[in-house]
Amino acid sequence: MQELGIDDSYLQGGFNYISTTDNGNPFLGPMIACKSLKANKKLLLVSFQDYFSHYNQVFAKFNVNLTNLRLGKRATVFEAGAFLLESYIKEGHLSQISKLYEALNKSYSDLYAKDQDKSPVIIIDQLETLLVLGYSVGEVIQFLQSAFSLIYQTGCIFVSLRFETENDDALMLNNALKKWANYNFHIRGLKTGMSEDLSGSIEISSSKLLGTYHFRLEDRTVKTFAPGTSAAKMVESFLKTARFLSRMESIVCLILARGGSKRIKNKNLCRINGTSLILRCLQTVTRVKGQFTCLLKSRLSSKGALEPGQGFSEVWVSTDSPEIEEESRQISCVKIHRRASYASLDSASSLCAVKEFLESHTGITTLALVQCTSPFLRICDLDEACLKMSCPACDSVFSVKTDKALRWKTKDGISQPVNFNPAQRPRSQDMEAEFVETGGFYFFRTYLTERNLLQGPRAEMVIVPEELSIDIDTEIDLKLAQVLDENLGVMLL
Repeated sequence: MQELGIDDSYLQGGFNYISTTDNGNPFLGPMIACKSLKANKKLLLVSFQDYFSHYNQVFAKFNVNLTNLRLGKRATVFEAGAFLLESYIKEGHLSQISKLYEALNKSYSDLYAKDQDKSPVIIIDQLETLLVLGYSVGEVIQFLQSAFSLIYQTGCIFVSLRFETENDDALMLNNALKKWANYNFHIRGLKTGMSEDLSGSIEISSSKLLGTYHFRLEDRTVKTFAPGTSAAKMVESFLKTARFLSRMESIVCLILARGGSKRIKNKNLCRINGTSLILRCLQTVTRVKGQFTCLLKSRLSSKGALEPGQGFSEVWVSTDSPEIEEESRQISCVKIHRRASYASLDSASSLCAVKEFLESHTGITTLALVQCTSPFLRICDLDEACLKMSCPACDSVFSVKTDKALRWKTKDGISQPVNFNPAQRPRSQDMEAEFVETGGFYFFRTYLTERNLLQGPRAEMVIVPEELSIDIDTEIDLKLAQVLDENLGVMLL
């Protein structure tokens, strides 16, 4: 990478992103893989479309024998696409994203079974395949978070994505990866076709550097040069130094936690396996970081200290309870809003409390209302909501679960079906899923509250697993949450 003005530091503890559009040649992934192997790194190549034989031929053009490296336990290719296809044939449906990670982890463990010294390099090629297969942006991000945890602080990971500008999910994922990456490489092909002297351009950026290079693909190498110069002249430095990546739009997080509660006394202070609902919620929202490295520093910190979440510019607790205020102050970055008495009454709605908060804190344009009575909030779901809200066309995002229940209603004392014909009772697998609010979180533009709304006409949804959608409203809910927490056995990322 030195011919592009980048030293070998990109191979240490980083997340890097390679993007191409339809006319771009995704040569950079294999080239980086070969350079990593020549730098005595171990390589795990994750492919969602091509097989080992394809990469063996490509690597040969860079004078790298992938077959010998695989036999020597220095490189392996995890054929993720083939894994998903086989699981679909066996099970009749696509595997959950967690199973894909388990298979990836096995390939990684096999590669490093005898040698833990070499810094690992993981290259994930053709990531867009997961979106084509129907996985959500949140599931793809969850997979990447898990993959990055394998090489945290010891190696690096490259993710390759080819996307179409008309695909909203691909654009959302592309925007997220650009913000998270240490280095961004965007490859553009020639719009006017092929040229003998030019194959396309590479835009390279980091938080400190910005540069554009033209390149020409040759038989066994890639030549790079500055725009407007001859192909023989190699660029000596980046064109300019500038800040390239902008942060996500500022989102303020608000948690409503009043002291009074009808069904459960001091509900927001009730504990699940030793941690109160309010503190449990705060530990989650303050770890919404918006980038993999910060997420994992929060996860793996030996001190266990929590830092202000980069996903939210501020985290507020609105309460009328001194006990809840004291509990919340265990996390230093949390701010306290002492709620007015009229907004703390049993009859006061969440919208009333939100409007009361906004009256005291002007200038907030986007608010995330997060409910601490949803004890199984996941960081990845909140991340997905942040990503959706980064689109200017979206005015609100809220959490839902899917449901395929046969619904009835009564009218004038007569029972009537709502969503099916009793004469043709559908099988659950044939029913179209409905979406039910979980109450876990609501992200919205604050101008909606002027219309007494938390959801606007351009709302998006984040689908959460049903088993994690429980809302604490009764003693039974609390006991069920205790059991779930003891048996889930997963980290809520």
